[in-house]
This record gives sequence, structure tokens and C-alpha cells, in this order.
Amino acid sequence: MQLDRGKMGGSLLHLAFDSEVGVSTGEFTRGIRTTGSLSDHRWGIGTVLTAPALMNQVEISPGEIMIIRPNTELYTRFSGANGYATVFITPEELRAYPGAEEAVVLRQSSAVLPADPVIAAHRVQTFQWLLAQISAESQTMSAGAADFFRSALLDLMIRPVFERVDYRKPRMQQSTAMLVRAVEQYLNDVSDRPVHNSELANRFGMDLRSLQRAFKDEMGMGLIAYQRQKRLHDVHTRLRFGDGLALSEMDTDLLIKDIAKEHGFIHYPRFTHQYQQLFSEKPSHTMRRGRRS
Repeated sequence: MQLDRGKMGGSLLHLAFDSEVGVSTGEFTRGIRTTGSLSDHRWGIGTVLTAPALMNQVEISPGEIMIIRPNTELYTRFSGANGYATVFITPEELRAYPGAEEAVVLRQSSAVLPADPVIAAHRVQTFQWLLAQISAESQTMSAGAADFFRSALLDLMIRPVFERVDYRKPRMQQSTAMLVRAVEQYLNDVSDRPVHNSELANRFGMDLRSLQRAFKDEMGMGLIAYQRQKRLHDVHTRLRFGDGLALSEMDTDLLIKDIAKEHGFIHYPRFTHQYQQLFSEKPSHTMRRGRRS
């Protein structure tokens, strides 16, 4: 879900060296909130590239390494423009590293490995250089070159995991984080209708002020603002990835109004103003882009 106002831009790149090792990297121009499991069968070992982020209530800075167990839910908040880089590796391949069997961190669901700022900056630069070389040679790369880049990426991201045991702990109470996650999950489960905040207060046995404060701590915005932003994002998704029918301008307008109402936006001019503030484009422009893709 997009958190910051403005038109989103960015890129994604996914690489697979073989069935054991893969790489995912991306950059984006606006703050986002992501949820979900990175992989159901491989460890994810990664970092952020541009600015600090919050991952499972642990602060991570560029070049610091985060380790995520397979099938672990990851809740991430990127504030502003940022990027990420993640190496995926099977448990069998990971256990082949010296010191892996004794590593306490591999018995945790997730952890962050702090790094000296100079080392962290070098790690980001090296990763970006390796990716640039891979992209430049991807069409003509030999098996030997692919094996070199595979080893270089693994050495860069995984070897530090077993060299230290200093891992950062969550910065906030787990109970608050779990509450926010539960509310998010509930909102996703009933995404086909708008949810009033009083319903959430009753559902989770808390007053609205406490829910507001929990979301402010975790998301950087209160529950009311989060609810509105999520509903706008849901509308954006419907418009961007809808059925793509070639409708007349009048029919397009009516369809957008209907979709907005479905998501609880009764006052259409206010909806379009809030939509443009968040996404820097009119709803009709989003729909036209969806038809062209």
C-alpha cells in the first residue's frame, strides 16, 4: 500500500541462478507498506538500499542485513523513496556455510545484523555494482560468469550472518505490532465493504483513541488516515487492474463513481481531491493507463 503522496515510480528485478538461489531487488519513489511471506521454502537475506526502514518492528539501515526464515510473515514500512535487495537461498544451501549449524540467528524467525556505517555503505555499493554487471552481461553470460556472480552475491550477503552474533531487537512492544497486524488482516478479509472505526473498536475490544495511537506508532499515521488511504489504494487497484473494457467517457465516469461508493466514498468531489493528492493523477487517468497495459 502506498503511504506517501505523489505518483509512484520505480523498478523491480528478479533473477534466478538455479533452484537454490535467487535475487530480488527494487526501487520506488514513494513510501509503501508491504505485508506477506517472502518465500515458503527459502530464506530471505537482504537489506535496504537508500534509507532506513522498519521490518517486523526492527529498524534496518542501508547495508545492514535482515534474515527472514521461510514462510515468515514480513511487515515492512518504507518511509519515502527507497530500495531493497534480497538474496533467496534454500535451507540446504544455507546450512552448507561454515558456522551455520551453530548460528543462533537461524533459530529465529527474523533478525537484523547491525553493521559499521562504512562497511554498510560498501555493501550497498558492491551489491549495486554486481547487479549492474549482471544486467549488462545477462544476454551473453557464460556459465562460469554466472557461477562467479552467484558466489559473489552469496558471499556479500550471507557470510556476515555467521561472523557476528549481535542482532537488533524490535524497537516497540510486540503487543502493539500484533494489534496493528490483526486490524490490517481484518480489513483485508472484509475488503469488499467499508468498515467503520467503531466496528474495529468493538471487534478488538479497544477504544478508538488506543487504536489511533497504535497505528500512529506503527504506521506513522492514525487509524482514520490509514483507513482512508487503504480505501483509496483499493480503488486505485480496481481502476489500474480492472476489466479494461473500452468505455465511453460518460460510462467511465459512472463506473468510477460506483467503485468509489463501493469503498465508502459517498462525496465524489472529495474523493477525487483525496485521490489526486495521494496518486498525483485523476481516477480516469489511472483507468486509461490500466487499459493500455
